[in-house]
Amino acid sequence: MASCDMHNSKLVEVHAEKTDFSHTDLRDSKWERCRLVKSDFQSSTMTHCYFNSCTFDSASLSMVDMEFSVFDYSAFVDLTLFMGNFDDTSFKNTTLDDVRMYSASSSSMSNVDFTSAKFENVAMTNKNAIICIFNNAYLFGDFNETAFTRCNFLKSEITGSLLNGARFDESTLAMAKLISCDMAGASFTRCNMQNAILESSNLENSDFTGCNLVGANFKDSN
Repeated sequence: MASCDMHNSKLVEVHAEKTDFSHTDLRDSKWERCRLVKSDFQSSTMTHCYFNSCTFDSASLSMVDMEFSVFDYSAFVDLTLFMGNFDDTSFKNTTLDDVRMYSASSSSMSNVDFTSAKFENVAMTNKNAIICIFNNAYLFGDFNETAFTRCNFLKSEITGSLLNGARFDESTLAMAKLISCDMAGASFTRCNMQNAILESSNLENSDFTGCNLVGANFKDSN
């Protein structure tokens, strides 16, 4: 199936194991309730696609372009996501479990919607996320040196995570919970952190210049 044209195709309740979709044109395709196990999507074009309740289990997603696609209520499990471009993509209510997210120098991550997504043991280091939405999301993993610029974390929960040198500049973390995190050297300049909870966390050398900290809770942090 490699290098095929599957533009505007429809796949419902498909079980694809060790299936080769590499270099395939998947634009505008629609996938529902599919299980994609150890399948290869390397360098495929996955723009304007719709994936609903699909599972990518140990799949290869290297250099896949995903702009303007929807992956709502789906799951990415035990895989490395070496990202191409996936601006304006939706991962609402999606689970990322044991996922390593890396980026090519030309890749971008802006206007991505992770509302109510669950990040479980995710590595997303040295990444630049711009105007992304993490409202009501749960995050656990390694986010060292990642820049979350003008992002929304309203009522999100970040627990036990590595955020050394991370930047949340001009972001909204109102009513967010950042608990037992290592945030040494993190930057929160000009953030809205009203009623945020930052308990039992390492905040050594962090920068809160210009923040709104009304009602914030720093109990047992240092």
